[in-house]
Amino acid sequence: MSALGWIASFLVVWLGLGFATTGVVLSDSMALLAAVLLALVALLAVYWLRGERDLLRMLRRGGLVLLPILLTVLVPIAIVLTGDALDVRLRQAALAGLIIAAGWLATFIFQEERRQRDRNEQELDLLLALRSEVFTIVEKLDKHPITQQAKEVERNIAMGGDDETGAYFPFSASESPATVYDAVSGQLHVINAATLEPVLRFYAAFSELGTMVADTHRPEFFRLEAARRITLHKELVQQRRATLYWGLRALKDINLKIGVKNPENIPRSGRNEDVTP
Repeated sequence: MSALGWIASFLVVWLGLGFATTGVVLSDSMALLAAVLLALVALLAVYWLRGERDLLRMLRRGGLVLLPILLTVLVPIAIVLTGDALDVRLRQAALAGLIIAAGWLATFIFQEERRQRDRNEQELDLLLALRSEVFTIVEKLDKHPITQQAKEVERNIAMGGDDETGAYFPFSASESPATVYDAVSGQLHVINAATLEPVLRFYAAFSELGTMVADTHRPEFFRLEAARRITLHKELVQQRRATLYWGLRALKDINLKIGVKNPENIPRSGRNEDVTP
């Protein structure tokens, strides 16, 4: 609901309570009951418009604000039910307190709505930025048939053996750093936990992949026997597949979070159809 909608709703309740306080429409006891009902209707409207989860979160965070509201609502109810002929000024004071408490509630709702809207906008910006980087990395991994190439590389390593003149040493290009993730890592707390988990798993797998690729460029790698090089290459291939999997999972969950119609419909090269999110 827009801010203007909240203002309009609050004005309706405010005017209704004002008429009830002055006794223009109803008698004192009925005016008090009408004021109570108006307050309950306002809370039910919040419940219906915002949804149960949002309302419960606001109630938990605004307990100190709602406490005087509950007290001021209970006082008129007790007055109506007991029928005590109290002074009109006391009744009006009770209703005035209810109006003030309703103002506190409206202010709290405005603040919560603005805070949640800002958080949602920040979360969307982060997810879009991360999705772009994850997609770029996934596309780079997916454009090569990982399993097929692995078999050819491992066969060449085995055929080359340990002979210095015929030994085969596969070359893997270094991975580019995750610049977007590094730039926004301090703001990830605003992202929903269920959406953030596969994103973190992807970047952890991507970081490990970069470390393993860097190890194949070390001088020690070229002194390893063929069997050991084949083992290391198998581990590297498994890490590539794991990185691709978590990248696809992250893209799917991000799409789901931002409202993409078919979140699992991720454009890809299709060279690794056996790896699916």
